[in-house]
Amino acid sequence: MSSDRRSIVSGNVLLDGSTDNNRHNADRIAVEDHTSGVHHCFADVGRLARLAAQHLRRCGVGSGQHVVVTLPLGIDLVAYCHGAFLLGTVPAFLDPNQPAEALAQCLATLDPSVWVCRSRQVSEDIYSGALCVPGTAEQDAPASASDLSDRQWDATDTVLLLYTSGTTGVPKGVPWTFRELASQIRYYRRDEITSEFCLFPHLALVALAMGRRVVLPDLATLAPARLDIAALHRQLTESDSDYVFASPLVWHRLIEHMRHHDLDAPPLRRVATAGSAISSRLIETMQRALTSADVVIPYASTAALMPITLIGADDHVHYSKLRTWSGRGTPLGQVTSEMHVAIIAADLDTLGRVSKSRARSAPLGVRGRR
Repeated sequence: MSSDRRSIVSGNVLLDGSTDNNRHNADRIAVEDHTSGVHHCFADVGRLARLAAQHLRRCGVGSGQHVVVTLPLGIDLVAYCHGAFLLGTVPAFLDPNQPAEALAQCLATLDPSVWVCRSRQVSEDIYSGALCVPGTAEQDAPASASDLSDRQWDATDTVLLLYTSGTTGVPKGVPWTFRELASQIRYYRRDEITSEFCLFPHLALVALAMGRRVVLPDLATLAPARLDIAALHRQLTESDSDYVFASPLVWHRLIEHMRHHDLDAPPLRRVATAGSAISSRLIETMQRALTSADVVIPYASTAALMPITLIGADDHVHYSKLRTWSGRGTPLGQVTSEMHVAIIAADLDTLGRVSKSRARSAPLGVRGRR
């Protein structure tokens, strides 16, 4: 099977979405990489993915293996993730700056065939396997038909692994399957959003699969407390993006920067944030400062990429003042399509109270069931 005639349906929704856009929207801008200043169309992304697949193959990557990816958020990261997909392998995102003991446990669990990085980021005591560095001499020819995998991904196969921060223990690899990613893509595709400013690598891959114009920032770090907020504001404004998801701290810092320097808000259409520490005051502040944008709060568990519930800014503020401020929980909004929510009672007293009101809330569920 030639690389130019690769089947659109591999079962890997991230690969299939990008391949479909390569076929039908080849000349449309797919990625704006602020670091390099280069705009890449979908045909470019496909070509770079095949080059990356060739490089990964020469480094020893085979179908069904894991590949650690710790590249900066940019076109190389996109290309090497798609190159891994073309070879039937699973990219894993983890933080190389975490404590050595935790990192060693992650690597022992993953047993990666290759680590894709700019340079060696850990000592050989922790990882002594093969490194794959973009831009080296081995990356000089597109992948041939024999280099690519004919793997058909199942709906329950892991497509991507994202390791948690490890703040509550050893970082855990969260597997994202075709099924979960396909649900998210179907859900978000209903929006009239055509471009996304991405601060997270996994969101960039999903946005690309949806055919959006993906804007990748030029920031030395993406850590919310340390990222260059002036650069973020400038790039958001210049990119003319429709949508961005960012942490509460990033939004707080951005709005304070705008206020302090008397700057206009970026012309966004929709903005989102999430987390257990979101206050109604922050949401109100976002509404006042980001006047052109709808503000939404999606909620999801760590292990589920698809939002479970979604609430708009007005409802979040209203119910926070009505209930949260009096200790009556966090407003979650409406259950999203393709999701079913059930209540898990912590004790018999709670079970009794929930049973009386379940007709207007949600059915009772079984602990551990997804």
